[in-house]
Amino acid sequence: MKKMMILLTLLTSLTGCATHSSAVSEYEKPLLWVKDADAEQDAQNALNKGDFRMLALSQRGTIIPGIDPRQNAKYELKCGIRMLEGMTDTVRSQQHLELMQQVHAYAKAYNTLIKNRCKP
Repeated sequence: MKKMMILLTLLTSLTGCATHSSAVSEYEKPLLWVKDADAEQDAQNALNKGDFRMLALSQRGTIIPGIDPRQNAKYELKCGIRMLEGMTDTVRSQQHLELMQQVHAYAKAYNTLIKNRCKP
């Protein structure tokens, strides 16, 4: 019986470690969509629907990737913006940082295509 308890304890602790190391944090979950996203296709779909809004990120202020920050207000007024959820100015882990970098790159590629059709 004692051996069985030790074995169960070991198995439980091993399973716990494996689950913990591969778990996705609450900060990463809202950004996971980017792994399957296609900025070019998504921008084309938006343009086909007449949606010229630029993608914006909320960090230490509103950032519109791919747009000169001095031009943000002009693009926001002319084209509109759509805030992407889950971005923050606090990095929680290496995986969180990588996801935020992917979202930024996605938004930049998306906005580059949109700004060709919506210029202030």
